[in-house]
Amino acid sequence: MKKFALLVMGLVLVAALSACTGAAGNQDGTDPVPSASQDGGVQSADQFARFEAGLSDLGLTYSAKTDAAAEMIGGLKGQKYTMDGYTIELYQFDPESDAYKAAEEKQAVTLEGFGDFAVYVHNGMVMMKDGVPQSVVDLFNTL
Repeated sequence: MKKFALLVMGLVLVAALSACTGAAGNQDGTDPVPSASQDGGVQSADQFARFEAGLSDLGLTYSAKTDAAAEMIGGLKGQKYTMDGYTIELYQFDPESDAYKAAEEKQAVTLEGFGDFAVYVHNGMVMMKDGVPQSVVDLFNTL
């Protein structure tokens, strides 16, 4: 009887843990990041994948890719790519948000306590301007 009770408790625990992880993200463990696009559809993290594919097409490789704290500038998701000699910071925003509209207007994002940082703005995405080559800017503008 004890073995049966332990088995049932184990199954309940596994089911509870599975339910918790499934609610927080996709099955592959990534967080869903949909947002309203300018045409009313859904814009997904596919823009990051397209950007990475574009970097590869340009023959550019990054030595590290890390999550960036997008919420600190009003974004939904951010990625930081460490390149040879420079860093690319790319952020996804809700195009209807005040933060995105301000970035469009000022061509800058504000980090509280640190001031404004110059950015490129296009199609719900924002990329920091700091030392990024023109080929990467052109790629960004295709997203």
